[in-house]
Amino acid sequence: MGKTIMTIRHNPELTVDQLVTILKHEFHGRYDVYETNILWADLVIKKSSWTGMVVNLKQKPGETALAYGLIAPAFWARMLGMGVIPYLILWVTSWKAFAADVTSVLERSDALNRAAAIPLTSPTPSATARPDVTGRNLLFYQ
Repeated sequence: MGKTIMTIRHNPELTVDQLVTILKHEFHGRYDVYETNILWADLVIKKSSWTGMVVNLKQKPGETALAYGLIAPAFWARMLGMGVIPYLILWVTSWKAFAADVTSVLERSDALNRAAAIPLTSPTPSATARPDVTGRNLLFYQ
């Protein structure tokens, strides 16, 4: 699964701790939100051991963005679920609805200033543009 980049209101003071607090409030206890040691991720939004999303806070000059992608949060689930077929089963059974729910919460979050994804006019060389679960073209890094 690729990562989606969502640009939010520029806030160079936003920290991972603050983002965890904001997301815990936004999800109203539906999902666990916590910092993680997973490579290339700052926090995890967890629905179950098999269904979750990693989020990375990206701070660049003049831009704040969230990079997120689907994952099985539990290490043992990632090891058991390696391969294309298990990921397709997870996508059909739980990941698709979970991704749509999390994306809609991120987009309408007042705390993140209506974190609207920016449609692409042309992809960067290291990424591709393709529709996400809501049908908009977003930047997916491979």
